[in-house]
Amino acid sequence: MTPYEIADLAESMGANFLTTFTIIVSLTTTYVIAAFMAGARLSRFQLTVVNLCFVTSVSVIGFLSLQMFQRATVMAQRTAAEFDTQLVPRDVSWIIAVLYCGLVVAAMVFMASVRSDSNHGGTSER
Repeated sequence: MTPYEIADLAESMGANFLTTFTIIVSLTTTYVIAAFMAGARLSRFQLTVVNLCFVTSVSVIGFLSLQMFQRATVMAQRTAAEFDTQLVPRDVSWIIAVLYCGLVVAAMVFMASVRSDSNHGGTSER
């Protein structure tokens, strides 16, 4: 591959990563809205199904997202080596993984707090 093809591949992988990042944020936002709107009224079975679907979908998309980010980083490093530039990108996928895990945990804590408020006589007007 020519350096220009490698650079184009790195750019495509970066764009794919940003798309999957957007999907993860959308899934998390949808889960939080569902928790706010219906979380207190869900049965245990419904809660289990919703949580399982959320965690599974975010895990699969998150894994694919991290793979795309790592491939984009590798291709960008190859491009930097080909063009002999000082700007060599580093693989910081662990930061993205921590961000994804934090989003999932925060969303599930929010669901738990909505459910516990309704079970303990919260003052929400729904």
